[in-house]
Amino acid sequence: MIKNLVLDNTCSVSGASYVAGIAGGTSGTGTVTFRNVGNEAAVTASGLNAAGIVGVSMGGTINFSITNCYNTGDVTGSKQSAAICAYVGKKSVLKNIYNTGKIGGYDSADKKLYRNTCTSSCLYDIEGMQGDSITPEMLASGEFAFILNCNLRGESPWYQSLDNELTPDGHPTLSPSHGTVYALGTLNCNGTASGDVSGYSNTDKSVRTPHEFENGICSVCEDVDPGFVTMTDSVYEIGTAAQLNWFAHYVNLGTVNAKAKLTDDIDYTEYTTVKSMIGKESAGISGWLGLSAELTNCYNIGSVTGMQADRPFARYSARPYFVNCYETIGNQVINVTTEQVENGALCNMLNDSVSGGDTFFQTLGEDLHPVLFGSRQKVYEVNGSYTNNVVGIRENAIDKSEDGKIQRIYSVDGVRRGNLQKGINIVINGKGKAKKVYVK
Repeated sequence: MIKNLVLDNTCSVSGASYVAGIAGGTSGTGTVTFRNVGNEAAVTASGLNAAGIVGVSMGGTINFSITNCYNTGDVTGSKQSAAICAYVGKKSVLKNIYNTGKIGGYDSADKKLYRNTCTSSCLYDIEGMQGDSITPEMLASGEFAFILNCNLRGESPWYQSLDNELTPDGHPTLSPSHGTVYALGTLNCNGTASGDVSGYSNTDKSVRTPHEFENGICSVCEDVDPGFVTMTDSVYEIGTAAQLNWFAHYVNLGTVNAKAKLTDDIDYTEYTTVKSMIGKESAGISGWLGLSAELTNCYNIGSVTGMQADRPFARYSARPYFVNCYETIGNQVINVTTEQVENGALCNMLNDSVSGGDTFFQTLGEDLHPVLFGSRQKVYEVNGSYTNNVVGIRENAIDKSEDGKIQRIYSVDGVRRGNLQKGINIVINGKGKAKKVYVK
């Protein structure tokens, strides 16, 4: 990660190809992060791929996360150049970025800030190319610095000296030694303007309406009340659905390293549909898994709208490892019927076919599917049927030990499998013993 760095206008950078103010280029795989970085230097390349921040992702194999960055320097290359990055990986993310520099050698108006495709938001350009237009007046008055900070929740990295006895800045900067920018007027609880703004200042003279918190979340701006959930030893204690919903908002607003522990069983029914999710590439368990993901003892019985046809359970970039996973709407993992979901069969399978297992529970006749609540009843398998009644079942017939659980599954050819599949399976238990299991 490269962060909190500005190359000022007393500098200049020049070279052949792949020349930039901060980094010329990268190769390999993974993601490189640029955060709170600015280039004010002139950048000149006799060849291609000149840029203000980073020159190129070689072959597009490296992705960039570029947030709160800017370029005010003039960038010149022979071709395929750009203000921010001359070539990004397709999974790159660009957010809250602006350019006021002159760019020579860019491909076209829609490729002035960056080349190739990526996910982007809140991009700005002095000429309105590949981003929203900004004017010299917006830059000098403090209006644009205010806008940049309003694009973010919980942080204000943009500064600009206006009337604080320091030399006024001609554009927003990332240095905390410059002034914080306030709007003059009435502001919403999240700091955005609620009406006309009379100007901008380094002195806070605004009137701000208070938050309206409901269960720790503001009903106006969706900001969170930091004191809603009790913290012990830097860990949030989550014991209700409202607290879990609060924690999800808290993390999504940027506190990604927050720690929490569950202190009670939680019924999340009332929060099941918080917002209407309309789109594509959806899935029951995960809309997108990372590399080498492993999912164990999971199931989906819900309907999925906008899913990729052959991946209703989970979408992924590389083949994940599904272990003991089930679904009712496809065959990406083991398919089960509604009857199996309701009669205890699925619960038994999720417990690694251990009769009376204590990971998943289901009070038959009441619970329509397996749950993780220990307050519900255990499920026992008796001659192919399922019951909550342990009477008459010999205790020594119930293998609850680690030795009795399925550890590995192979095909007859010796290829390891994530789940039992139709036909013959070779199953290895915790004692290392193998047996053949036939699945119809």
